[in-house]
Parts: sequence; C-alpha cells; structure tokens
Amino acid sequence: FIIKGPYCDKSDEDMRQIVLDYCTKNLADFKRPRKLYFIKDEEMPRATLEKVAKNKLREMSDALADQEAAAAK
Repeated sequence: FIIKGPYCDKSDEDMRQIVLDYCTKNLADFKRPRKLYFIKDEEMPRATLEKVAKNKLREMSDALADQEAAAAK
C-alpha cells in the first residue's frame, strides 16, 4: 500500500511506474512488490496508538486481490 501525499499531482498509473522502476533498479527480484495499491491517509487502518493495523491491512489486501480476480474472469 502506498499513501500518496496531498500535493502529489501524478496519476496512480504514473506513480505505479515510478515506484516499480525504482524497485527494479534498487531491489533484488524477490524483494520487489508484486502489487501496489494507492490509498488516502484517512483510509489507512490504524490501531489505538496510531500504529498501522497490519491485520486489517492484510484483510484489505485480500479483499482487493479477490476483486481483481473476479474482474479478470
């Protein structure tokens, strides 16, 4: 998941390409992200101490992957 800043004027596809290009140049193949999701800061699930709620983030990821799989059929 990537949180775009409020002043970012690039489209999601442009940002996706920029991030993937950076990862290709600087990370090993097995460390590169397979999928990128762009969300707003308000949509990021947080726990009580403002930490990221990783279990809810995994649920979001699974739901988005299911939606993509259903759309591909």
